[in-house]
Amino acid sequence: MAGASERGRRKYGAARVDAVAVALFGWVFAPLFAVVGLVTGVLDMGPEWEAAQGGGNHGTLTVSERVCGEGVCGAAGLFRSDDGSVRIEDAYLDEPPRGFAVGDRVRATYTGGRPFPVVFPEEGSRNWFVTGLFLVVSVVLAVGWVTAVVMRVTRRGYWRVESPQNFRTADVGSSIDSPPGRP
Repeated sequence: MAGASERGRRKYGAARVDAVAVALFGWVFAPLFAVVGLVTGVLDMGPEWEAAQGGGNHGTLTVSERVCGEGVCGAAGLFRSDDGSVRIEDAYLDEPPRGFAVGDRVRATYTGGRPFPVVFPEEGSRNWFVTGLFLVVSVVLAVGWVTAVVMRVTRRGYWRVESPQNFRTADVGSSIDSPPGRP
């Protein structure tokens, strides 16, 4: 049977590990996730929304390779716009049709605005919804993190906010420049 001191060490040791995990998440991972989520969400939302609305350069993607990973396959290949103004050798089709194969020609839309060339199905993309949710979660996390930091800093006294009843008022008849209680 464990003694009281051994039980106390186990109890406080576990609490210390929990405190470190919470601090690591709260001070490192939460703001990092919020910043990465905001940046990628803002960069991806524009092109995805434009594709969902039918904008961009319409054309054809000739599939030259299947790009598969973790149970999801995508298509990559040569994209040519209908008017010939855009030609991309290694365009990636964001939402390929079911059962596509190398050599298939798929109608697609190129909206630009992404770091690597991505084309979307001509019928429109539904990725904007997932990106929008990701962006909302990132904004909520960022606001929550900033609120937590401000609350922690004000509780520690770095920024002390005084309540109005703690302010001393000048006596009637005293000068504004003189300290309270002295004329």
